[in-house]
Amino acid sequence: MRKMKLHTLAFIKSLMQHDRHVFVSMTASGLDIALYELGFLGWQEAAFVNVPLDTLGNDLTHVEAGLQKAIEGWHLQPKTNVSWVLPPDIVGVVHNRTASADGPELDQVFPFQRDDILVSKAWNGRDLCASILWVHKDWVGVFQRISLQVGLRCCELFARAQLFTTSLSLPANANGVLIDDVRGEAFLHIFNGGHGVLRSKSLGTDRTIFLDAVLARELAGIEGNSVRMYSAGADKTALQFEKVSSVSQSFSKLPPRAPSDTLRAFAFSLQQGIEVGSTENDVVKTVAKVSLLAASLLLAAVVLVFWHNYELQTQIGQGRTSVRKDLAIYEDAKALRVQAVRFAKVIELKDQFTNQPESFRILASVLGSLGPNASIHYFSQDGINVRLAGGIDPIRNKTISFQNSLNFRDVHDVDPRSIKEAPKATFARNLVWSDPSIGTSAVPSKAKAP
Repeated sequence: MRKMKLHTLAFIKSLMQHDRHVFVSMTASGLDIALYELGFLGWQEAAFVNVPLDTLGNDLTHVEAGLQKAIEGWHLQPKTNVSWVLPPDIVGVVHNRTASADGPELDQVFPFQRDDILVSKAWNGRDLCASILWVHKDWVGVFQRISLQVGLRCCELFARAQLFTTSLSLPANANGVLIDDVRGEAFLHIFNGGHGVLRSKSLGTDRTIFLDAVLARELAGIEGNSVRMYSAGADKTALQFEKVSSVSQSFSKLPPRAPSDTLRAFAFSLQQGIEVGSTENDVVKTVAKVSLLAASLLLAAVVLVFWHNYELQTQIGQGRTSVRKDLAIYEDAKALRVQAVRFAKVIELKDQFTNQPESFRILASVLGSLGPNASIHYFSQDGINVRLAGGIDPIRNKTISFQNSLNFRDVHDVDPRSIKEAPKATFARNLVWSDPSIGTSAVPSKAKAP
């Protein structure tokens, strides 16, 4: 779980990096400063400059001035991340024999109290680091102050030996010794077959030291079947030390590389350093803030959805109320229209009776034959031929018959359903009017009862 947590935090950290990053490699003789920018093709070197230093000074003011002069034309954003690659006198290295940088057995290795130093993590993703870097907190404050004075943000410190981890070709069971010479200042680095840094030591500018004794002391306690010797920097650096006749012939000169190439290869190797600008707790706090912001946005979205749903329900309710009102108005208008149509038919029938009085005589005879409990739903006359339909009271009048009427003949029952104009009629008849005063010469006409 711890490895997974560190791996996840490292991934989140990489997502939050700025798109510009400065690397500074410092020695007593000068500064190698590189600017890398993130573009469509990934990280690319944008600028590189070397700043010679005559002297470092106790407060490193020359470092601050040289760095300020080098980056003033780069137009960097405030608090652009800067990583420092520092000599062994500042960033030390201890061999990692445990799975934890906080183990009590490591407290005996550090020359200072555990609370006075910062250390790198014991795990790099899923891989156990071969070494643990450490730095005194006073040095951390110095480089944070220098970075802040020039407008940068110190985020990570590295050991100088890490510049060469990708340059050595070592078998898995062999160790490598590298004498690193930078303009007269020498360093001793020891690596294992997995390109991990085991030891790192500053040899300074004194060429009278006994290198054999130094190697024997530094290699003591380091596992490995064989040791390979390398040198980098000035020609025949190792041969300038006294008492090296037994090892001088074993040194292999590394191919010369420009300082910019060395620093670029290291910057892109994604090695583990000492985090000072963005610690794990800072990342956790940042993730918590982002999570809180996301939760707030989600809550706002939920509230907005509920509010929109409420507004929609309100509009639907108002629409239903409006439809009910409109439906009532429509029903009233429909009833008025039916009544108006009925009145129009009555007026039409009245006009027809006025123009053809003989039609009224036939209708009057029909009504006289029906009786008081019957009603006419439909009446049609064509000369002496009459068709009618109506309803009766089933209790008082069970049948309607015109057989005994003197004014009608040829009475025939008709299916009431055949007369569509009278859907509620219970009887229908076809009659022939037999009044001799009208006869067959009457003007054909039609009349319908309202």
